[in-house]
Amino acid sequence: MKLPEYIVCTNCESELELSEEERISGRVHCQECDVLIDFNFEPPKIVNKGNYVELVSSLNQGDIGILKSILEDANIDYYVFGENFLSVDPLIQPARFFINENQLEEAKELLKDFDFKIWGTSNNQNEK
Repeated sequence: MKLPEYIVCTNCESELELSEEERISGRVHCQECDVLIDFNFEPPKIVNKGNYVELVSSLNQGDIGILKSILEDANIDYYVFGENFLSVDPLIQPARFFINENQLEEAKELLKDFDFKIWGTSNNQNEK
């Protein structure tokens, strides 16, 4: 199920314009009341942000896509804060990944060897 382009927040009743990713995933972050709403449930479920811990952040769109792919493939419960802002005004605020505290150790293990490329180039200077 794909959500419409505009919805009303079930918590504060603000009108929200959804990104393509939010429309497909069914998980929406309301900037007005700062809650995460999961429309994959009926009725939509307001996720308690207190159960989530920030794990990593990145300014690199490539890193963000790969991180999301890794977390989704492992069925890790997460949300990204600031990803849309990064597209509008890059290098000001990174996209921050918040992981459900029950899966935090599993997510850390998955990402322990990930080579973040904050500026789009690797800082890994291996000599041959």
